[in-house]
Amino acid sequence: MVGITRRPLNDKEKRLSRLCQNLRGDHSQVWLAGKVGVHPSTVSFWESGMSSPKQENLEKLAKFMGCDLDVLENHLELGTDLPKLSALELPIEQLLEVVRSRSTSERVLVAQAALDGLNV
Repeated sequence: MVGITRRPLNDKEKRLSRLCQNLRGDHSQVWLAGKVGVHPSTVSFWESGMSSPKQENLEKLAKFMGCDLDVLENHLELGTDLPKLSALELPIEQLLEVVRSRSTSERVLVAQAALDGLNV
């Protein structure tokens, strides 16, 4: 039996892989796939460098991230930084998704900060 030698990931593939892993946090690839609107194997292929997103899936990914498509494409192609949105700039639904994607200990810190802000 001949082993399959995998070529190293190029920079674009590495950035896409890291991006997917960061977006899903402690969640599974299935979770991210559901949020983006793609098949779970698609996210697996993106993270492993086995495929790159089709244009329509790049658009879905950008929408999930709350950024313009050209910003995402520049990040993947050129390594430009993704904009860091303040919590006030995010729609509440997206802010909740960000919080839910974090670890339990991080969610507890957010909850404590929210309660402190309400002076409860």
